[in-house]
Amino acid sequence: MIRGVYLLLLLCSLSYTQTTISISEQDSALLLEAFHLQAQLGPKVWKGWEGVKVPFLYRKDSMEFLLNHPLPSLDFESSEMLFYNQPIYWKRRSDFKKINASYPINGIATVIMSSPGEDEIKIEWVLKACHEMFHVFQENKLTKKLRETHEFDTGQYSGTNEISFPYPYAEDKILAIQKLESEKIFRLLKSDSLEIGNVKIQQRRFTDIIRITRELLKEQQFAQFKSHMEWKEGVARYVEQKLALKATENYSPSEGFITYYPKENYKMISPRYSYASTVAPIRFVGEGVIGKIMFYYLGMGKAYLLDRIQPDWKQEYFKKSLDELIVGEEQYLMCTQF
Repeated sequence: MIRGVYLLLLLCSLSYTQTTISISEQDSALLLEAFHLQAQLGPKVWKGWEGVKVPFLYRKDSMEFLLNHPLPSLDFESSEMLFYNQPIYWKRRSDFKKINASYPINGIATVIMSSPGEDEIKIEWVLKACHEMFHVFQENKLTKKLRETHEFDTGQYSGTNEISFPYPYAEDKILAIQKLESEKIFRLLKSDSLEIGNVKIQQRRFTDIIRITRELLKEQQFAQFKSHMEWKEGVARYVEQKLALKATENYSPSEGFITYYPKENYKMISPRYSYASTVAPIRFVGEGVIGKIMFYYLGMGKAYLLDRIQPDWKQEYFKKSLDELIVGEEQYLMCTQF
C-alpha cells in the first residue's frame, strides 16, 4: 500500500515536471506575434531595425523560459522544445515580480517579460515586448562615444542603475525647468508649421534650456542620466507608439495569434495610441507626469520634434544625444561644458 502511494506521488511529480517545462501553444502564439509584429513593421518605423530574433526571457507561473539565446547561463537547463528552430532553455523562478525590461543574461542583452495578466490586453503586451526588443537594438548599436556620454553610474554613484540612481526628481527648480522644456516641445508639436527661420529660433531657445538645466543639476552624472533616459526610454516609447499606429493600418497578425486571441484587434487600441493622445501628456511633465516617467515623455516628444525639423535624424541617433540632434553639435558643445 505504502509502495503504491509512493509510486503514485512519483508519477504525479513527473507529470508536474513535464507540464511546467513546456510552453503552451497559447503562450507560443503570443510570443510569435511579438516577433512577427517587429519583423513586419519594425523596419517601417526604424530603417535598419530588421526582423531579428533577439534573446527573450519569458516568465510564466513558476518557470522562466529562455529563447533565442546563444549562451545561456549555467543555471538554465536545455529542453526538447524549439523556438524558431532554436532550443529553449528553462529554470524555476526565484521570484514572482512582474517584469517588463531588458538587461544582460550572461553578458548578452535580453528582453525579460512576465506573462500577461488574465485581464490584460494582449496587444498591449505585444507592443511592450517590442518596446523592450528595441532596447536590445539600442544596446547593440550604441557607439562607444555616445556610451561614454551616457555614463551616470560612476564615482560616488557607482553601482546605481536606472531605478536606484538618485536623480533630484522632486526639487522645485528641476521640476520648473522641465515644465518649461516640456511646454516648449508640446507647443512646437502642436504648431501647424515650422518654417526654417522659426526652427533656428527654437534651436537657440533649446540651447538656453539645456544650459540652465545643466546649471541647476550641478553634477555631470545628473545631466548624463537625464540625457541617457530620454535617448533610451523616450525613443523606445516613440517606437512603441509608431508600431501601434502602423499596426492599425494595413497589418495582419500572425495566424496563431488570430486563432488563440480572436477578440484582440489592433484597432481597439488606436484611441490610446493616437498622435493626439500620445502628445497630450508631454505638457504635464513636471506636474502630473513626475518621476522617471518624465524622461519617457520628454524623449518621445523630442523624437517627434526631430521628425519635423530634421527628418533624417535617425541616421545620427546612435552617435548623438537627442539634444545635440536638435540644437546642432557646435551649440551643444558650447552649453554642456561643466
